[in-house]
Amino acid sequence: MQEQLRVHAAALETRRQQLETLRQEVEQTHAEVLELRLAVEESYAQLTRTVGEEATFERVEEARRLLAEHYRNSRDTLAIQRQELEQLQARLAGERNDLLFERQALAEWVTAQEQLLGQRAVELEHDRAALQNREVAWRQAEDRWHSERQQAETIIRELLRERVGLSGTSSRPG
Repeated sequence: MQEQLRVHAAALETRRQQLETLRQEVEQTHAEVLELRLAVEESYAQLTRTVGEEATFERVEEARRLLAEHYRNSRDTLAIQRQELEQLQARLAGERNDLLFERQALAEWVTAQEQLLGQRAVELEHDRAALQNREVAWRQAEDRWHSERQQAETIIRELLRERVGLSGTSSRPG
């Protein structure tokens, strides 16, 4: 999207440069027209003396018509280019707004994801601590069980020794 925005901005700049070039051309043409007008007036006076007033008037009117058509075409071209430039500017502004909206939406999504990850990290830490506590309790219970088993085995051995010792004394004649 940013690439499109950059391309459109470049196209917009190209159009602006074209319009500036066209404006300069119009100004140059205007200056040339003024120079030509002076030359035409001089030529008109000479032509009138040579071919007559009516023929000179017809030729001048034809030249004016052609010149007016040229200016009309130039104005039309300029108006079309200006309209295209305005449309391009409007489209570029719309795309920029779309980009800003997408950027805002993405920023909000990233913030929400960071919050979810933070919550999940807290939950995982809580679960890890609970698991660690259970493991400690299980090891303590296992240690107690081993200890109680050893105590029970010791008591059983002592009882067996006592019994064996009692059995041995009671079976002897006395």
